[in-house]
Amino acid sequence: MTVIQGTLGVSRYQAVQESTNRVRIELMRRGDEPNVSVDELVGKCHGILGEDMDIEVSVTDRRDLKAKFRPIISMLTMAGEPRWTAPRS
Repeated sequence: MTVIQGTLGVSRYQAVQESTNRVRIELMRRGDEPNVSVDELVGKCHGILGEDMDIEVSVTDRRDLKAKFRPIISMLTMAGEPRWTAPRS
């Protein structure tokens, strides 16, 4: 998270871990700041997550992100159940 937050030009972001070796990051540009260096961000992420991690970064002007949204989402499952499940009764 700190790598993404520390990247020049990033206003908001959402990182989705789609599998154990794939992460998709969607960035929203800060209004008047320079363009985001996607290559630099991917390099920093590889330094933390490893070179074998598939990292896809897209830059968007998405305005539909509300004040409260999840910046990090994991799509991984545990024992065949979705990561976020209701408590068992």
